[in-house]
Amino acid sequence: MSSKLCRLSPESKSTHLIIRAGLFLLLYALWLGLMPQVALAERTPADLEDPEIQAKVKRLYTQARFEILDEEYDKALETINRCLLLSPHSRDAICLKGAILEETGHRSDAIVLYKNLLAKDPKAYGYLHFELGYLYINNADEHDNAEDYEKALAQFKIAEKLDPKRAIREQAQLLMRIERYDQARALLKRLPQDDPNVTYLEAQSLFYEKKYKEARKLIAEALAKNPDKHLARDLKGLFAQVKAAEEAARPWRLWLTLIAGYNDNVFRDPLTDNPALQQPREEGDFFWMARAVYLHRLAEGKKWALFATAGFLNMSYFTLNESDFSDLNGSIYWRYRGKNWMLRIPFQYAYFFSGSSHKSTLQQFTLFPSFTWQMADNFATTFYGTLQRKTYFTDSSNITRWALLVTHYYYFGAIERYLRFSWGLNQDIADDGAAGFNSYRLTLGGGWPIMKKLVFDLGLSYVYYDHNTRNESSLINPDGTVGVPWDRIDHQFQLAFQLFYRPTPRFQLVLGYFLTNNDSNVSASDGFDPYNFRQNILQLMALWSL
Repeated sequence: MSSKLCRLSPESKSTHLIIRAGLFLLLYALWLGLMPQVALAERTPADLEDPEIQAKVKRLYTQARFEILDEEYDKALETINRCLLLSPHSRDAICLKGAILEETGHRSDAIVLYKNLLAKDPKAYGYLHFELGYLYINNADEHDNAEDYEKALAQFKIAEKLDPKRAIREQAQLLMRIERYDQARALLKRLPQDDPNVTYLEAQSLFYEKKYKEARKLIAEALAKNPDKHLARDLKGLFAQVKAAEEAARPWRLWLTLIAGYNDNVFRDPLTDNPALQQPREEGDFFWMARAVYLHRLAEGKKWALFATAGFLNMSYFTLNESDFSDLNGSIYWRYRGKNWMLRIPFQYAYFFSGSSHKSTLQQFTLFPSFTWQMADNFATTFYGTLQRKTYFTDSSNITRWALLVTHYYYFGAIERYLRFSWGLNQDIADDGAAGFNSYRLTLGGGWPIMKKLVFDLGLSYVYYDHNTRNESSLINPDGTVGVPWDRIDHQFQLAFQLFYRPTPRFQLVLGYFLTNNDSNVSASDGFDPYNFRQNILQLMALWSL
């Protein structure tokens, strides 16, 4: 071809230069705006092995994790996006971005992210089938949506092509969670049966299905297969859970309690907590108490159970025998468990008689429901209700009582470390119109472990009593007659200090000190108040659970 034919005319040269300049400017603009993502996404493996790029990726990833710890999720998302611009295929960065999206309430965006990447390159992003499965499980747990469990199973099934052992384990564990135990064990049969990890999962499935004897047998087999120290620890932990579950599954329980102590101000009527009726004698004595309670589970469903109890109590003083008493009692109660709460509705009958004369004293009918709500991992509230009828066999007035007590617990990690605040109100309605009262209670307390197996509990209470107007028999009128009408009010302070020592799960020792200080507004002309009293009790309790 002639070189002349290749030459351009001056006009053509100008046009060509203009076109080239325009194309250059256009490409430059694209490079400034959109091209960095394309260029970085198309980095070669050699580019990604550049030490400077690797160092920057690692730094950004670490920075994002610290921002998550500081709960600066927006910053963390921005940082991890920068990390992904440098290393688009970074498994850790992609998973961390999904975790950030889930933590900030954008789980659906995390699902879309993973699904889009899988659609783009199923082979390169195959590991995301696992992450996607976990997101579906979390979604199912949060919204109680069984369909998402099936989606998670489908993702783990696909992941068998990538990592068969892990995928089968994940499927089996999810099947256990949704109580499809036979399917879980059938899947586990596809894994090597000489692997103690597989035997551990099979034992776990039997444990969840409440086949405790078979579960213990498989745990023993797994331990005989020389597992590593971590798996051996998990197997021993599972064995302890199985034993505890077997114990809990037993339909009966028996509790025995023995208490010995000293009371420096023994009340003449030990069966009332009404300060106007307690009649302190300002005289002390040693005492002992024995109590037995038998419980039997009559029926049980998935979330509910029906129980019956029978009990006996005897309280005796060494010398002040007129304050001795005993009771026989029985109850039936229904229990229902929810996800984060539990309801109990017991009804009890108790028959009391004098320990010294053996004469019948009173009978008591009580309905005392309770509701416990685990409001957060470290915060719980329990509501205690009481509806009670006391019928006396003596000349004392019969009484109807209703009460409400609400207790809030805040836990500092372990259950033995807590603060406790409670408030309550109570009303006694007496048939004679004079022996009743209203009371209001506030309590602040807490517990903390002192050393292994030794925990202390301290509580301080204030109780306000507003009594019915009554003739105060301890006061004398100017004309010499006994009994002055009085609107009585009591302010009572109570201190309780207890040390709990539990050397074994079935036995506990409790050393307790209890102080009560009562201040009444009853006052004679000489200033004497017979109802101002103080009581100190020191006792040691031993409790056996059989």
